[in-house]
Amino acid sequence: MKKALEGRNGVKLAEASIAVAGRDLRTVASKAEREFRRQKTVTTADVKMAEIEAVNTATMKLRREGGDADHFPVGFAVTGYHGQTTPR
Repeated sequence: MKKALEGRNGVKLAEASIAVAGRDLRTVASKAEREFRRQKTVTTADVKMAEIEAVNTATMKLRREGGDADHFPVGFAVTGYHGQTTPR
């Protein structure tokens, strides 16, 4: 690498360093359940809270399994929503 840089740039290098950038992405599946005491219309806020709960659960699971506190959530994708109604 050093010789290639010297030849390409026409200079003599005393030292050469290289930096490697990469990603260590991990996927963790998780879910969250919300239970309501009375029948109600589910709001956007209810859904968002469930999503945040699922992300937090996945983060804790990752840390338990890998023991690595250097990983942080960078995004999530919802794979589905399920609703269940209980008869009155």
